[in-house]
Amino acid sequence: TRQIALKYADSPTNFFRQADATMSQRKSDPNKKLLDSVISLSNKHSTPPCSADFIREYFDDIAEQDLAEHTAKDLCGAALGQWAFGKQRDPGEIKVRVFNPSPKKDGWKSPHTIIEMINDDMPFLVDSTIMALTRNGIGVHLTIHPIMQIKRDANGKISAFNPGDQTPPESWIHIEIDRLSNPSAMQKLADELLSSMRDVRATVNDWQAMRDKVGDVCKSVDAFRGILGDETIDA
Repeated sequence: TRQIALKYADSPTNFFRQADATMSQRKSDPNKKLLDSVISLSNKHSTPPCSADFIREYFDDIAEQDLAEHTAKDLCGAALGQWAFGKQRDPGEIKVRVFNPSPKKDGWKSPHTIIEMINDDMPFLVDSTIMALTRNGIGVHLTIHPIMQIKRDANGKISAFNPGDQTPPESWIHIEIDRLSNPSAMQKLADELLSSMRDVRATVNDWQAMRDKVGDVCKSVDAFRGILGDETIDA
């Protein structure tokens, strides 16, 4: 089981970044050749649904042995599939799906069940997801987590990739887990992951207020030291 946590963009929430370990590995020549094949397959569409830059960013810094376990066709299907899944997203929306890809429906296959999530970039997303999977006794085989700079129009549709401005970063997560065959179990897992992502958002949004409140409590306690004495306060 491998977990690859990819690069994070700068954001005001870097206070939490220590919780998300980042492993960076140089792409080798075999990686480049395989990604070139993936891009070539994508370009065979009459109108490529996404850019070569997106595909390179999507698989950026993934270890050679992880890519080598997949065919170019399946890697292409995974990237284009998540691009299609995230093509429209409302501001603040958390998108989650759990599915078993099939060549007929999705254009690619995997021996594993796939989790795809698209969210505003924030800390704890991967950690919280892995914790939820561990609670359910589900093994993780691969985690891909690129941070994407994507501009969207008023309807939430992608209008530009890597626009080069201050567009808020998005977290795009792809996780391969032990295969689930029961549709109800997959939907239950999707619902649990969505709930977990909402909890993460609430925690991240509230952390500064909670920190300030703790500071106020500490100041109040110190104010009573002269009255109650150190022994009483520190007891």
